[in-house]
Amino acid sequence: MTRRALFAAVLFIGGLLGLFWWGFNQPIDLPKPTGTFGVGRATYAAIPGKSLPLVVWYPIDERAGATPAPYNPSIAGRLLDAQPDPMEENLSSIHGNAVADAPISATRATYSVLVFWPGYGWQPSRYAILAEELASNGYVVAGVSPDYNTGSLADTVSARQLVERWAGQMISVVARLKSLNADRSRPVAGRLTLTRVGFFGHSTGGAVSVQACSVYDQCAGAIDLDGSVYGSVVARGTSKPLLFIMGEAYRPPDLPGFRRSRETFDSSAARDARTIGSILAHSPNSSRVVIPGFRHAFFTDEAVFFDPFAGLANVFGGQTDALNGLDNVAVNVRAFFDRELKL
Repeated sequence: MTRRALFAAVLFIGGLLGLFWWGFNQPIDLPKPTGTFGVGRATYAAIPGKSLPLVVWYPIDERAGATPAPYNPSIAGRLLDAQPDPMEENLSSIHGNAVADAPISATRATYSVLVFWPGYGWQPSRYAILAEELASNGYVVAGVSPDYNTGSLADTVSARQLVERWAGQMISVVARLKSLNADRSRPVAGRLTLTRVGFFGHSTGGAVSVQACSVYDQCAGAIDLDGSVYGSVVARGTSKPLLFIMGEAYRPPDLPGFRRSRETFDSSAARDARTIGSILAHSPNSSRVVIPGFRHAFFTDEAVFFDPFAGLANVFGGQTDALNGLDNVAVNVRAFFDRELKL
């Protein structure tokens, strides 16, 4: 390669990296929720040995000029979501709609509660679009921050053990919410309906939600957002209402250099078809919805993050518009819980 060609290549790569850095730092305003309520958000630190950190979204009365809370919440003096490296989305440039610690709306005497478990490696704050939409329509959404220091998904046995342990922790969140409901100093005090609750989660959190609901009497129903399933529920099913909202993962091409990853993809897809199919077969009140071209990460706020490669996928086809797909998810989630919690 000549010196001139090398200089041109360096200049091109530098320009491309500069463009990406610029894109990752552009301000992003999350979509305004469509419901009749405004949205409040409160955070609660972990109670060692008893409870994990929580991010709670809830309905409030709209207040003109109210300043939204920072997108990435701080709990016990630390940012909940660690800022990615410089070549990923700058979380401080994202602006949500929730107001910190605002009083819950007095429009209704009480509000139904949904407990949410995020996908493995994500924090509940990365699902603000979905949580704010549900809160604006009258739900209290309690997002759990998992403990990622124990357990793994390295193999089927480890994954089952982790999911079943986390399912127990998800159930314990209801007890924490009962305590918050009884504490008059909390924004949600006295306004939570906790005799029947809904569970939902994304990815591994979907598996946790389905497993937890299957063994918890007060769970009215659960939703799995594009998650592989593990736990005792796979073999025995449940009489509880379940909804699987699945995306469509990208399948690697049948070309040299991609075949091993394609085989891994096919093996994983076959397992999901078998295990989710088993739950559907043994659970009379279960159903599945598939959103064509909707990728796994689009269930999170990454649906609106800067992603030049997703843009290319949109140009060449085979991928749905991320935000439209997320709207579809929200409609299905809300319809399910409106029915099961009788709103």
